[in-house]
Amino acid sequence: MLLCLSVTLPVLEAIKICFLIRIGHMGVGYLPLHLCSMSIYLYPVIAFAGNDMLRKVLSEISVCTLMPAAVAALIFPDWTMYPMFSFMNIYAFVWHALQVLIPVLYLICGIAKPSVRHIWWNTLFLLATGGMIYCVDRVFSCNYWFLLWPVPGTPLVPMSELLGGRAYIPALILTATAVNLCMYGALSVLGRCSGRQGGCGMRGNKEARKTGGLRNVGDS
Repeated sequence: MLLCLSVTLPVLEAIKICFLIRIGHMGVGYLPLHLCSMSIYLYPVIAFAGNDMLRKVLSEISVCTLMPAAVAALIFPDWTMYPMFSFMNIYAFVWHALQVLIPVLYLICGIAKPSVRHIWWNTLFLLATGGMIYCVDRVFSCNYWFLLWPVPGTPLVPMSELLGGRAYIPALILTATAVNLCMYGALSVLGRCSGRQGGCGMRGNKEARKTGGLRNVGDS
């Protein structure tokens, strides 16, 4: 199940790009470079990587950084200018919903075992990747990761107005760190309440190594 879901997002993204090319609306602003779009690169690596440490790091980033971003996108969607039953509107809601579901499955199956001691994994990912995205934004006048200006109708707008342009990006970094801390805190509380133990046959344990890891999640 997880193996299929991990490749579903890249496939859906390819379908979207083909659709936009077909109707003549494809442009640099539709490239898969938003924060949520990072999932199409991370999830397949998590699914197919043979290195347990790499899978652990990326799955934790998916849970503590990408999943909250997807939830925020669903709460404050910036694609509602499209008709309700249009391809782009349906695609966006389904795509972001899958980005929430997959990290949840990482937690349930024991792939991701978040620890606040690993918060720097998220910070390093955001700084390194965000730096490259910022360069793309500046060169092509885009607004990936909303680094250049806030999206109307989101809490980023009052934050930008209150702090001013120069403090906008530092405020984004602090906000991301606060979100990470909240995720770690919430997951710690949930873990203690549920008393969850072990995984569900993932490649991170001995049984999973024998049975082929992600391929058996749907059967476990």
